[in-house]
Amino acid sequence: MRLSPQWARRLSPHHRVMAGQKLAFHEAGHYTVARQQGAPVVSCEVRRDDGATYGAQVMSDPRGKIAVLMAGGIAEELVWGPSGTEGYGSEDDKRQLAAVLHALHPACHAYKLAEGERIARSALSERWALLEGVAERLWLTGRFP
Repeated sequence: MRLSPQWARRLSPHHRVMAGQKLAFHEAGHYTVARQQGAPVVSCEVRRDDGATYGAQVMSDPRGKIAVLMAGGIAEELVWGPSGTEGYGSEDDKRQLAAVLHALHPACHAYKLAEGERIARSALSERWALLEGVAERLWLTGRFP
């Protein structure tokens, strides 16, 4: 997820805070579901450079990748409600999800997406305290753990 410097400058301080908090919950969603799926997380961070805000998370294990990729957008939705955009997550999440699905037989796509969403929603609900704790740490320090 990335907020361009030009767009970030146009936002009011309140909206900049909201964008940063959304990003923190987005990345915390990826982290929470990855941990629930048993995938080791190498890093989870939110960086702010020159007015731009973006998050990065690297997993060393692809287990549960569809659910993990969907989790960022689902976490945002659970906190702030539906965004009105199609699908879940950032454009980067959507590109990665398309690449994962491309490797599967087309007949499996709908099933795998539904399964990924179910797993992500369940994991986020079951581990809500972890999601909030990670988001808070990302918001305050930019990094977890």
